[in-house]
Order: sequence, then C-alpha cells, then structure tokens
Amino acid sequence: MKNGIVTYPESTAYYKNNKLHREDGPAIEWKNGNKHWLLNDRLHRTDGPAIDLVETELECTVKKWSINGKYHREDGPAVEFGNGYKEWWIDGEKITEAEFNQLPQNKQE
Repeated sequence: MKNGIVTYPESTAYYKNNKLHREDGPAIEWKNGNKHWLLNDRLHRTDGPAIDLVETELECTVKKWSINGKYHREDGPAVEFGNGYKEWWIDGEKITEAEFNQLPQNKQE
C-alpha cells in the first residue's frame, strides 16, 4: 500500500491509503511543471484549476477546474486552453457559454 511521497522518473506523487491524495498542494507534480490536484484519487481543487498543464503536445497551456472528480466552475469556463479554446461545465455536465451566462449567479442586471 502506498502512503506518503513517491518519486518517479518524471513526477512526484502523494498517496494516502493507496490513492493519489494531497490536501495542501498538487498530488502529482511533473518535472515539466504540469500539476494535478487530487483528493482520494479524484480531481479536486476549490481555489483554482485541478489540472494545470504548462507543457502539452498541443503546445499551449491547459487549465481544467474540477470538484469531486467532475469538471465544474461557477465563475468562468471550466476548461481553458492557451490557444483560446474554452468549455463551460457545471457539476460534470458540459453546457454552452450562452447557457452558462443564463445561470442565476451569472445574469447581469
């Protein structure tokens, strides 16, 4: 059973009870700067993106917000690519930008 910090050739991972888990930072930190925040093996972060990729095959940054393993963001797109591509998600369901803007918390009076 894995517990604690495990160092791999390309990354450092934090485990608790054999699950990727870290409460005070990313659970996976890649040597290239990419980071993944997980609690109990589920992507989860409340104060920023749960996936923060600075180096990708797409040659642009990627940020993905997730709560309890589901893409979710209430104050903007839950998926943002550095090339301008965006996706809006609420509680694991993909919605359009227009639908997002119609949500009660996003309506401008």
